[in-house]
Amino acid sequence: MDRQGKRAVRLRLTGAAALAAVSGLAGSWAYLRAGGSAGDVVRDLSVGWAYAAAGLVAWRRRPANRTGPLMVAEGVTWFLGNLQGTSVPALFAFGAWWEALNMAILLHLILCFPEGRLTTVLTRRLVQFAYGLVAVGGLLRTLLFDPGQATGATYLDCAGCGPNALFIPGTHDLFGPVDTVYHALGWVISAGAAVAIVQRWRHASAARRQALLPAWIGIGVAVVFLMWDMLFYVVPWFGDAGDTGEQAVYLLSDLAQVAVPFAFLAGLLRMHLQRAEVSGLVIEVGTDPDPARLREALARVLGDPTLRLGLWREERRAYVDGSGREVTADGTGRTPSGRRTAGRSRCCTTTPPSWTTRNSSRPSPPRCALPSRTSGCAPAPGT
Repeated sequence: MDRQGKRAVRLRLTGAAALAAVSGLAGSWAYLRAGGSAGDVVRDLSVGWAYAAAGLVAWRRRPANRTGPLMVAEGVTWFLGNLQGTSVPALFAFGAWWEALNMAILLHLILCFPEGRLTTVLTRRLVQFAYGLVAVGGLLRTLLFDPGQATGATYLDCAGCGPNALFIPGTHDLFGPVDTVYHALGWVISAGAAVAIVQRWRHASAARRQALLPAWIGIGVAVVFLMWDMLFYVVPWFGDAGDTGEQAVYLLSDLAQVAVPFAFLAGLLRMHLQRAEVSGLVIEVGTDPDPARLREALARVLGDPTLRLGLWREERRAYVDGSGREVTADGTGRTPSGRRTAGRSRCCTTTPPSWTTRNSSRPSPPRCALPSRTSGCAPAPGT
């Protein structure tokens, strides 16, 4: 990146940081006005600013990847719903309309992580539907929302907030059905997202799974505490444990949510380091590598010391290792991967099944970017 490009990135980062600061302060002020305690405001501010801070780091490290900007956007929009705690009609309406925007952005972030782009039709449709639901459904819901009558329609405990500048008088009776459909569609999107996440996990290689593991652990912990938190509302007698137990769950839930953005950042950096290792491997082995040296380098990068490397020998019609022995899946749980195409030699590796890319029921062959004169190959970046 040239000097002008770096300067543009710095300006964007500065603007994003300022926007996150203003959004957090405005949201905290509105939250306090709605009756939130100092502890509640601090925890709420910590979650939003954690997303913003982690996003700024990711954005600076990988400017071309949209993961960083999405994390910053999640941090900025985290506080929008708090604006319903104000007595300014326009701000109340804005907060009510875009209250769920951070959830749509979080969905976008999860489905495009770590590449920063949506790679399947399903994920693209889910994200489009989520943004459309917030924009159109959120507006319709706000037009029917009278905060004086629907006091429990928002997460804020503020019966005296508002009024709503967008409310159409005489339409409040329609608010209940519209609000129900609005949240039901949100659950449908969540179910579709769960399917997409499971599909991505099943089709991911072991290296990608290792890189994504911190992010999924963080999300899983946050979801567990959020579900635990909901027991206080779903099961009436659960609250008999007392205010101390309830507050402890709230605290753990917020702490878990603070950890989620940094788990995303850790996964992103781990993926970047793994790609750097593969690129370094290409440089290390060169264009005409020694088979033994190539096997050692591959075993180190893949973290599998038992890996075996075979090179195709036309005269023997088989893959052989550096000592001339045929390479076959002769070990329990070993999975061969490799192929040969006309005019180009290919290498074959045998690894445990956890190292194969699970795009199909058959193991996927490695790509060879640098076929050598001695029937060897070096792996392509991203393999």
